[in-house]
Amino acid sequence: MFRAITACMVGNAFEWYDFALYAYFATTISTLFFPASDPLTSLIATYAILAAGYAIRPLGAVIFGHIGDKFGRKQALVLCIFLMTVPTFIIGLLPTYDQVGIWAPIMLAGLRLLQGLSVGGNFGGAVTFITEYSPQNKRGFIGSWSVVSILSGMIIGSGVATIINTVLTPEEVLTWGWRLPFISGIFLGAIGIYMRFFIPETPEFQKEKAAHHDVESPFKYIIQHKKREMLFALLIILLNDVGFYTMFAFFTSYLHTTLSFTLEEALRLNTINMFIMILLIPVAGMISDKIGRKAMIGISALAFATLSYPLFSTLSGASLMWVWFIQFVFAVALSCYFGPMSALLVELFPTKGRYSAISFSLSVSAAIFGGTAPLVGTYLVKMTGLETAPAVYLTVAGLVTLCATFFLKDRHKEALV
Repeated sequence: MFRAITACMVGNAFEWYDFALYAYFATTISTLFFPASDPLTSLIATYAILAAGYAIRPLGAVIFGHIGDKFGRKQALVLCIFLMTVPTFIIGLLPTYDQVGIWAPIMLAGLRLLQGLSVGGNFGGAVTFITEYSPQNKRGFIGSWSVVSILSGMIIGSGVATIINTVLTPEEVLTWGWRLPFISGIFLGAIGIYMRFFIPETPEFQKEKAAHHDVESPFKYIIQHKKREMLFALLIILLNDVGFYTMFAFFTSYLHTTLSFTLEEALRLNTINMFIMILLIPVAGMISDKIGRKAMIGISALAFATLSYPLFSTLSGASLMWVWFIQFVFAVALSCYFGPMSALLVELFPTKGRYSAISFSLSVSAAIFGGTAPLVGTYLVKMTGLETAPAVYLTVAGLVTLCATFFLKDRHKEALV
């Protein structure tokens, strides 16, 4: 179990390192690929490409979900990481707008779509794989490591971006420095592919195949027979996407472009608070094994619903330490959510359609709310002129998830089916 979970986590971390780099270098990419007289307009165009990568994720979920439910979680996960690694490497080699004109953003968009397909199958697959290996009384704790691995990859990306922006001059970053993290992704991806190739299949999937309980079309089965569970999953996952991508993707650029902190300062805060989340998430998962998933997710949703606007209203003119504290509060709230999230999703769906259901739920929510969160946040600030505008989005997300959690049946003491 330890070997299989570790191999899946390492591959997951490398995959999300690749995918997250785009967000951390959004300001640089906007200058090189979307030049405009207004920097905010350039940034919006960059985030639009980010959103496109998320928009295609449901298609990736359907494709890889079918492979994962019919032929095995392992096969799907190996294909996912391969599809992420190659486009990341090519992004690091792309010519800029000044070199090839409109073809630069077109090629960038195409590669981000391929990455979006990969993530559409990988996130749900990793959640399914790791949690299916867990004993019933530790599903929250062990399942939480699927999110820890994602954040580990993202924190590596954030750390690398911080180092690049600290060591190199702004001119060097624009000229060639931003390419280095993307190109290095090919080596990390190769390690992930190798490790995933030799992991054994999950016990739950093996039992399902041995009993011949699988269905011809897992996705069709889920849509026809698990509509209620799919709705609950979408409403609960909403907070994952709006909360995380607003506070740990959009927030970095928000501090730099709206509140005039340096990009180096913003990235440093981001890295520190993501590391804190990595420490807290397994603790939250462990607690959810004792008191249930509903309580932990309810606490997180309530925090977003009640604290978002008051905290954002204090950001104008705030010191760097106070800005760190505000992001820290949201990091704690997200930890309470991420800890039980994987186990909750696995407990919602049966084995024969679990990969498809979780991947599709995560991908649809990400396409609608996650990939668009930085775009929505930037647009709200631009249209209203209010620095507190993103807080409204966070508040609504917290309320929606809080209501959905209230009606959810907690299954943390039940066996998987």
